[in-house]
Amino acid sequence: MKQVQMPYTIGYPSLVRLLVGWYTTENLDELQESANDGNACIIAAKRNNTELSGHITVVVPESEVFKARRINSVVLNPVESQAVNMNREYVVKNNQWWMKNNFSSFGFWMRH
Repeated sequence: MKQVQMPYTIGYPSLVRLLVGWYTTENLDELQESANDGNACIIAAKRNNTELSGHITVVVPESEVFKARRINSVVLNPVESQAVNMNREYVVKNNQWWMKNNFSSFGFWMRH
């Protein structure tokens, strides 16, 4: 399969400006609950190396098959969907990718 080149790349600052009308939260429980209620929710992170694009995933509603990873009822990893080298319609990761050393900042965003 041939990779299609996009005519431009949207950078993290531009993405943040596009998020007018969105709300931030620091609480993954709130983010997952908002997705479960049908709201648009994303996690976006800026890389340390600004020559590289950042990363963004969509937080999607939980289902019978895919549940957020919780410890003591607190969400540690929400249910995400992403398009990368290997597209994943639904995934619950074992780590908080946005906390890795190659990212300088991140945000949890939701639109009601």
